[in-house]
Amino acid sequence: MAVATIVGAITVAGAVGALAIRMYNTSSSAHGDIQRAYEILGTISHQAY
Repeated sequence: MAVATIVGAITVAGAVGALAIRMYNTSSSAHGDIQRAYEILGTISHQAY
């Protein structure tokens, strides 16, 4: 359980970092990227637990 939680946290952190970089690089469509980021994070959170 603890290992899965740690792996999940690392995966989420990596996804957030990748999304932040992508959102920064494509700031012209930031609103859509932010919406997608929330959707992806929601999906990851549901899968992690």
